[in-house]
Amino acid sequence: MSPDQPSRRKRAWQRLSPTQKWIAAALAAMALAGIALIGNGLYIKALAAL
Repeated sequence: MSPDQPSRRKRAWQRLSPTQKWIAAALAAMALAGIALIGNGLYIKALAAL
């Protein structure tokens, strides 16, 4: 890929409207929070098994 050509990922993100960007960011944050909660639950379960 030439240096003057933007990457495909960057162009896809730029095509989104501001509202769509907010929705995508909120979904990503919710997904990360869910993963954190699952990890916390597994940690508590492992502590209880000790």
